Formats: sequence, structure tokens, C-alpha cells
Amino acid sequence: MRRTRVLVRTAVIIGALAMAFPSAARAGTITLDTNFVGLQVHYEFQNVLAEPQFFGSVTMRDGTGLNPTLDGIQFQAYCADILTDVLDTTGGLQPGVGEPYAAEADLMSAWKDPNNLYSPTDGNLRAAYLYDRYADPSSPDAFAAGDLEGRSALQLAIWNVLYDDDFTVATTSGGAFHVSLLKYDPLNPGQVIPIVDLAQIASYEAIASRADGFLSTVDGLSHDALAGYDAAWLKLAVPGEGTPAQDFIGPATTVPEPGSLLLLGTGLAALTAFRRNSLRRG
Repeated sequence: MRRTRVLVRTAVIIGALAMAFPSAARAGTITLDTNFVGLQVHYEFQNVLAEPQFFGSVTMRDGTGLNPTLDGIQFQAYCADILTDVLDTTGGLQPGVGEPYAAEADLMSAWKDPNNLYSPTDGNLRAAYLYDRYADPSSPDAFAAGDLEGRSALQLAIWNVLYDDDFTVATTSGGAFHVSLLKYDPLNPGQVIPIVDLAQIASYEAIASRADGFLSTVDGLSHDALAGYDAAWLKLAVPGEGTPAQDFIGPATTVPEPGSLLLLGTGLAALTAFRRNSLRRG
């Protein structure tokens, strides 16, 4: 009887741990169905200016070998990694739009910056919260797919919580990451000059304000409040060589991993055996 109880306790503990800590990332492939869709906005990260032509999200499809949530569906994905390029087809370095990437699926709760950059405590959970609330179509707060300003603003907000502590991307922010009203001088390579186009300035300010609105909803949330949110961490790489391409955020995995289900089943079977043994002895 004592041995049976020990086995039952062990099986239950193993099953619980398996559900709490899912098995290793699942490897497969996924296709970027679009380039980045959003508005133009300049930003600075660690005092370096970036001038992306389009800044927002991509559409992914045809996932295979990842998990039941992601395989075969179409969804919006946002960058987590602020430095690594993706869709860089120069010289055939990376696949282009409509071509598959090698991919691994994990959870944002396990994400760490691949370049060993500073990331605030719980920044990964805050990014998952922002994705779940504003990009998941099932959320009442999700903005429409055609809302280009929303796409750009959400990407800004995600990078802010992953790489900065101030919960603002305002152009007046002195933080590590924020919207910029500067541009590179076409006549003096490497030099920056102020943007003077009033319409462009107004657009950048509006995008920054929208991002700050997203950030206000996650500022101050405790670890416990964030623990109920998670999202997929998709690690893309160049097929055949494994060169990292980009970390993306996508819909959370809601189906337990096969290993977790097996161990949970083992625990339930042990409980059943224990119950039968108790009835016989009774």
C-alpha cells in the first residue's frame, strides 16, 4: 500500500511539472505571406536611427510541424528581436515573401533576446499581453486588420516593453527606444537632420501616441497579473543552414504538448490504480 502511494505521488508530481513546463520547442516550417504592413515611422534604439519604409506586422501561413495551434492557419505576427533582419533577399541570403522559413515554436514566457541585449523583467510577458489583447482577433480590444496605424503602433509598444523601462515611445522620450523626428541627410551620409515635413511629423506623433495608449494598459501590471497571458515565440531561420532570421510573436499555444499529455495520462492511470487497490482493501 505504501509503495502504491509513493508511485501515485510521483506520477502526479511529474504530470503537474510537465504541464507547467512544456517539452522543448517544436521545429518545422512557416511562410511569410506578406512583407511588413503598416505605416512609415522612424525610430531610435540606443541612439541609432532606423528608417524602415513600412513598419508593422507580417502575415504568416502554412505552418507545419510546429504545434496544433499554429499549423495550417493564417495569422498576424510581430517582431520580438529588434536587430536581426528578415526577408533580406539580397544575394539570396534569405527566403522572400511566399517562401518557407525553418521555424521553431516556443512560448514568449521563455523568450530571451538572441543578441544578449538588456530586456526588462517580465518584458516578454508584457509583449505577450499586448499581442493577446490587441492582435488576437478573438479579443474585444483587437484592432482591425486594415488599421495600419494600429499595426505600427503595436510593434513600437512591443519593442518598448522588450527593450526599455519607460512605457513611452514619445519623440521627447529619453529612453533607449522611441519614435524619432530625425532622418539621414541624403547629402551627408551618416549625418542626421530634422524632419521638416509637417504631415510626416504629425503622422509620427500620432503613431507614437497610439503606441503609448497601448503601453498605458500594461504599465504597472504585476507578474501575477501577467502570468495568465502568453503568446507563441517563433524562431525563424534560413532553411538548410540554420542562420537566425527573426524572432516573431504569434498566437499562443493552447494545446498541451504530446509529452505533457502522456505524463498527465500516466498520473491519471496511477490514480485509477490507487483507487481500485483501496476499494479491494476496503
